[in-house]
Order: sequence, then C-alpha cells, then structure tokens
Amino acid sequence: MGILSSLFGSKTEKIAKDMLGEYAKSAKERIPNQNYNDDYNNEPEETENVSSTGVSYGRKKPAEENQFDYKGKYTEYFEKVYREEFPEYDIQIDKETDSWKNASVITFYSGDNKVLVVELLSETSNRKKLRSECADNGIPYLRFYYNHRGWWNTRSYVVDRTKKALGK
Repeated sequence: MGILSSLFGSKTEKIAKDMLGEYAKSAKERIPNQNYNDDYNNEPEETENVSSTGVSYGRKKPAEENQFDYKGKYTEYFEKVYREEFPEYDIQIDKETDSWKNASVITFYSGDNKVLVVELLSETSNRKKLRSECADNGIPYLRFYYNHRGWWNTRSYVVDRTKKALGK
C-alpha cells in the first residue's frame, strides 16, 4: 500500500501513477535522445542516436566535444572554447572560492566595456548576487553548471548560448 492509497484510497494512487506515467511519456517526446549511460567519464557504449551537435543534456555522453571529454579542468575547457570562438573579446577568468561553494566568473570585454559575464557554478549553488548586479547594470549574464549530472556543456551549446547573450 502506497502513501497515496493510505491517505486517499487506492483509486487516487492509481490516478496519480497514471498521470506520472503520461508525464514521463510526454517528457521523452519533448527531450530527444534521452538514452542513458550512468558512467559519465567513459565513452558511451553506442552513439548511433546521439546528435553530433547541440545536444548538451541526457545520460548518454554526446559525440560532440564537451566539458567532460576535456583533459583539463572545467574552467580550462570554457577558457579554450571562449578564446577560440570569441577572439575579438578580451576574456578575464576569476576563480572565486567561498567557504562553502566554488565558482568561476568569466568576463568578456570589448575595449573597456564589460559586455558579458558568465558564471560557472556548482549545481547546489544558490548564488544570486552577481546575476542581480548584472541585471541592475544592463550587462548580459549567463550561468553554466559544471557538475550537474547529464548536462554536458557541449561546445555548440556553450557557443550558441554565448552568441545569443552577446547579441550575435
């Protein structure tokens, strides 16, 4: 006997399970290539259903270059992508260490003008200060999580979001 049936009766539990089943089915239709491989640091067993570009979420590692394939730290991966894809900007990377969370901030400059701030955060971070400061000053802001399970930060995903934030 489940908790719902003990509280509301077995019909309620069945209705709730049916609703969850329908939601899960519709989620699979909304999110393509949701094939899962629990070992994120090994190559996937098969890649035939994995898009070569743009898919930056799911349990199966994308075939495209991504943060977890990079042979260095996640900050180095973002720096490499940004310096290669956006050479027209001066890029400054600051590693911040809070007593309870780690974060890195990547700032794009065009001349003396700050044109974009990118924050790399842990998925458990609840930092809001920098995002609020950017909004108050009219500076575009992006956030990427470096350790969220299933979020690969593929090169095209990082580049596309960054281009949009820069108005390109």
